[in-house]
Amino acid sequence: MAELPVALWVLFVVLTLPLIDLATIGIRTTFLVAAAHDAAHAAARAKSFSVAVDANDPSAQEAASAAAAEDLRSFTEITTGAITTNIVITDISTGNTTRQATPLKNPADINTNTYSVEVVVSAKVDPLINFSAGGLLPVVPGLSAPMTIVCAAQEFSEYPQGLNQ
Repeated sequence: MAELPVALWVLFVVLTLPLIDLATIGIRTTFLVAAAHDAAHAAARAKSFSVAVDANDPSAQEAASAAAAEDLRSFTEITTGAITTNIVITDISTGNTTRQATPLKNPADINTNTYSVEVVVSAKVDPLINFSAGGLLPVVPGLSAPMTIVCAAQEFSEYPQGLNQ
């Protein structure tokens, strides 16, 4: 009986609460991955890369930022950082890939290359219970501090001829 309070404290505080924090980080990371996927899907449907065609057709960069922000808006525990949109060019014959964050210099050559749009979303994800209040623990991302997570998603461009705009 004398050891019961210590055993319960170890069980709940030392083991269970950090596991709950890690599970929460995992769930919030899943939301971040979904936001990156939705952003890549929106960017892949855009008809241009950096310049909007018109008010109803945003550029791939604008569409990716808007889609990621829309997905993450309802989660106050996820603080969105940088959202980067890249063009991934894969040579069909060699399989070599190159990435660039600027529009293509020449129109897309779909006979020799495939063109994808990649969106990289960086965010800080807060744990459910922040253990840094008492200062007893060192700074541990995911336990006593937010964890920085970077997620990337890639989809084939539906309008590769617009990637030079």
